[in-house]
Amino acid sequence: MNQQKRRPPQHTANQSVQNRTPRDRQAMQSRPVQPNRNRTAANSGMRTAPNRNAAQRRSAPMQNANTMARSTAQAAQQRSAQQRPMQQKPLSSTSAKKRVQKRAEKRQAPPRRLTHGELRRRRRRRNLLLAFLTVIVIGVGIALSLTVLFKVEEFRVENLDKTSPANTGIYTEEQVLSALRISVGDNMFQFSAKDKQKALEVALPYLDVVQIRRSLPGTVVVRVQPAVETWCVQTDGSWLILSDSLKVLKITQEKPEHLTALTGLAVNTPVEGYSLQLQDERKHQELLELIAVLEKYGMKSDCTEIALGEENNAYVIYQDRAKILIGTYNNLDYKIQFASVIMQNKDGKGVAESERGVLDVSHQLEDGSIRPTWSPGEFAAVESTEPTEPATDTAESQDPAASQTEEGQQAQDTEQTQETQTEETQTDGADGQDTTPQPTTEPAD
Repeated sequence: MNQQKRRPPQHTANQSVQNRTPRDRQAMQSRPVQPNRNRTAANSGMRTAPNRNAAQRRSAPMQNANTMARSTAQAAQQRSAQQRPMQQKPLSSTSAKKRVQKRAEKRQAPPRRLTHGELRRRRRRRNLLLAFLTVIVIGVGIALSLTVLFKVEEFRVENLDKTSPANTGIYTEEQVLSALRISVGDNMFQFSAKDKQKALEVALPYLDVVQIRRSLPGTVVVRVQPAVETWCVQTDGSWLILSDSLKVLKITQEKPEHLTALTGLAVNTPVEGYSLQLQDERKHQELLELIAVLEKYGMKSDCTEIALGEENNAYVIYQDRAKILIGTYNNLDYKIQFASVIMQNKDGKGVAESERGVLDVSHQLEDGSIRPTWSPGEFAAVESTEPTEPATDTAESQDPAASQTEEGQQAQDTEQTQETQTEETQTDGADGQDTTPQPTTEPAD
């Protein structure tokens, strides 16, 4: 009875065999069969204890069932391992884990839409990066241009209108290039063109205008215009020779001939190669204005003296035969225009070329028009503190048609004009001679 109770039921083993899957059966068949120790021992002639053999026979079905259960569990684990993805080896650093987690989230989650602030920050960073790269490129280019590239290879001297050969005045091209102080092999951008121009104008005073240009890759172009002696100014014990632009060309002890004298000027210490500097800046501007107006009406080249004098005593000596009183600088353009019509005598109603005297265009009427007067006779070509008084008797005795203003009476007929011209008047000048005054006419519009 006891032995029967200890034996496992036969139907349990058969039932476990029936529950096996084809894969389990295949696995069982592939496993090597272990020999039965009891059988081996019996076959070998060894004697075993009867009780031990019986216990082994009773436990054999249970071992077979356990073996089959373990094989079944192992097969199930293999199937689950094949179905599950391979797990990655755990990372050692926390940052690496975070990166892997972020990548996984990016793959799983849809892309997020950027906000305006993020777009603005990205744009700002991109602009800063581009600006930084641009600065680097520019710096490299400047460094190369100042060290390796753009070497001076040749020089070219030409006129301001880019023609050659250049008119360098009293100098030669070799003297101009020597005063330039630029050598072959120097860098094109290591000198200032403006500074070189100023230095060349001072070193060579008889060059009125100097321009320096760079013609890449390696040519320096020097454009010049020679100065012309036009004016002279007397200072303490010396005379200054000036160009047309009032540049000091030379300082001499003798008065130069055939140059227009500028009188009534207080000059600062003159230096050759520099422009004329006056103590009164306002008078300097007045002089430039007067010269420009005289050139406008074609009288500058015929003037032998220009005297600024006091505020109401400016005058001009024209062709060394007429003293034109200007007075103040008010309405200066109209005064010089009136004087040019009378002195140039293009219509035959002005002052003849053989006459000498004083022309006063300084008197202005209340309506702004000018009442010029002509006083024949000799005059003193020196500056005086009082303006020369015209012959009032002559002006009063003339017919009104002979001294018309711009807004005065209408022109008389030719016969009345000729009769007016033939009337004899006397002047109260120092000469005491009878003179025939010339009519004054209005300037043509």
